[in-house]
Amino acid sequence: MSAFSLSAGGPSGYVESDAQGDTRRFNGMDPLDAAYLIAQNHKGGVAQIAKEMGVVAGTLQHKLNPNNERFHLTLRDAMLMQRVTNSRGILFAWAAQEGYTVQRSSTAAASFDLVDAFVHWQLKQADLTHAIGDAVNEARDRRGQVGRAAQRRVDYAVQEAIAAANQLAAAIAARVPQRDAGM
Repeated sequence: MSAFSLSAGGPSGYVESDAQGDTRRFNGMDPLDAAYLIAQNHKGGVAQIAKEMGVVAGTLQHKLNPNNERFHLTLRDAMLMQRVTNSRGILFAWAAQEGYTVQRSSTAAASFDLVDAFVHWQLKQADLTHAIGDAVNEARDRRGQVGRAAQRRVDYAVQEAIAAANQLAAAIAARVPQRDAGM
């Protein structure tokens, strides 16, 4: 008997071809190499990114050239480049290089109803369990091997579960009474 699985999400849902879906893609990579990779894979390339950033395409091309010693990608450039491409590869690479991981968080967590935040976390836990179960089943069918899509789906579900846990923690923390300065 074969299994069938379908995952659907909102606007931030898992998309197999999305660079964001595979955060490990940038692990072990130099942040400048990650910037170069982002530019090479972005629709329209460096010219489109430069246009969206409001900079000269030739200058950005020089900054992204790993063999160029004259022009350098600034932190501001890197941040803006990630924003306009919707890829956080430079951040992932830098964090991994320094021994950290990156996880998405929500600043609106305090506005969540506690029950809604708890249910949301439980749903993300279920999604993670489902993704892991699918990967385990795939490994059984493929002599212990798991495909990249299954691995990316598990990575995505882990990140979503962590984000939901952080939202729940923030929703709880927002309900702790603040000490009055006069006490």
